[in-house]
Amino acid sequence: MFTQGVSSFKVQGTLTNIPPSTRIARRIISKVGPSVRIPEDVLSALRRAHFVVLLDDDVDAIRTFAGQLRFPSYVCERKTPVFPSPEALVAFEEALELERKLDEAIDPKVKDWLTAAECGTVAELEVRKVMRMTVPKSACSVDGEEVGIPQQNMDEIQRQLRHPFLRRYTAHWVYVRAAWHSIAALEALGEYETAVLRLNCFLRRNCCRSDVGKFWTGFLLI
Repeated sequence: MFTQGVSSFKVQGTLTNIPPSTRIARRIISKVGPSVRIPEDVLSALRRAHFVVLLDDDVDAIRTFAGQLRFPSYVCERKTPVFPSPEALVAFEEALELERKLDEAIDPKVKDWLTAAECGTVAELEVRKVMRMTVPKSACSVDGEEVGIPQQNMDEIQRQLRHPFLRRYTAHWVYVRAAWHSIAALEALGEYETAVLRLNCFLRRNCCRSDVGKFWTGFLLI
């Protein structure tokens, strides 16, 4: 793999008639050993397993798990699973992917407001499903349609949202955060009415109590 990558550079040969790319590749292999290419589906499975075990992708979390960092010992008596079902984990990953796409779109160097606004609309729809709210026409071009999710899944979500720590690992929590970040895109596009409706959605249903102050501030400034 290294040989193929380095060989792509067109550089002049040396007096020994060995291309610099080959010499560099040999040095790399001598230092790090042979390399293998891991299929993307395997990497995806490893990333998921890593997150389920550590609940974090921080370097310190990895070093702690490997025994390189030590903290005072404690006993964790966890009675409630972080993800009540495989479907909840998949939904959480999908929400994180949407948030990642939205954050990239609103980056000051990108400012792709249309993409950010579209992501915000998807996030708001998902929030309204959990809150069993009517979707206004100005929010997503669905006039007065009642949206919801199966009762069994709803019970799981509500139990997670009532937990002061585990609620951050719900798709709903991430979608609220993404929808809030999309307000800036709506303002940049001049969609002030939609921005007000979105903030009003959060304030009426108290989606995230810790962020009520931010929602009211944004609501008053629009």
